[in-house]
Amino acid sequence: MKTLLLLLAITTSLYAQVPQAGLKMWLRADSLVTQNAQGQLVSWKNIVDGRAAFVPEGSSAVTTAPLNGRASMVLDGAGYIEAPSLMPVGKDYTVVVVLQVNNIGATNNIVSGNDRAFWLGGTAFPRMLHAGNFSQQAVSAVGVNGASIVRVRFDNESGIARLAVNNAQGAADPIPQNIDSVIFLGAYQRGNFYSGQIAEVLVYDTEVEGADLLALDTYLHTRYAIERTPDPLPPTIVFDAVPQNMMLARCGDSLIVAGRVAAARVKNVAVTIDTNGVDVVSQSFF
Repeated sequence: MKTLLLLLAITTSLYAQVPQAGLKMWLRADSLVTQNAQGQLVSWKNIVDGRAAFVPEGSSAVTTAPLNGRASMVLDGAGYIEAPSLMPVGKDYTVVVVLQVNNIGATNNIVSGNDRAFWLGGTAFPRMLHAGNFSQQAVSAVGVNGASIVRVRFDNESGIARLAVNNAQGAADPIPQNIDSVIFLGAYQRGNFYSGQIAEVLVYDTEVEGADLLALDTYLHTRYAIERTPDPLPPTIVFDAVPQNMMLARCGDSLIVAGRVAAARVKNVAVTIDTNGVDVVSQSFF
């Protein structure tokens, strides 16, 4: 009974730190892990529902090692972990992973499937792929460096995938909808492997934001002692309508610019539209 109560207390403590709304999969390398006598991973249970991830036949062994003093799974670039098929399909989602890449030149699929990939592609820069469409990926301008917390948030209605590394915003790009529920940790289509450590994986069927995102970040960055990039300052001016970049306009066409000032300290706004460095129209608002 004492053991049961202790386990319940540990689980309750974990849940108190992590937002629960929409949480579908939560794997942490020091929780619900079964290893064989050689210290190799046998199963890794989802904290949310107890369903197990496992190392499939033909994969190289997955072992464990510390990552900033916390447990992590080590994938050697020749194996992977098959998780329950819990990736949201046709919905918003958020995927967050605590990792450290050992071989940056590997394909380095992080949390991928059969035609969906959250991966590095032989670079330090996370990217997100849906529906096997390699020509329309979201690619982060911010790269991983040492122990990192990588995140992708997808808005299904707009198709925008937002990528971040240690909360530094790296991309907000349109990609196709996700049609793949399969989850492979460290592989795409059971190949194209990851070389490095994975300490924690969280998958939500919602786009985590606001206070929930801050709470999740606070938990992860504190636990793994990884510096968090502060949130950007709110914009001074918010544009609701602007001409498209590289838009072709003929003489006499109407160009609409609409927006609002979001900072009380701003007293004057000047808007200039130019073509090839030559002003077309300029107007000031007081």
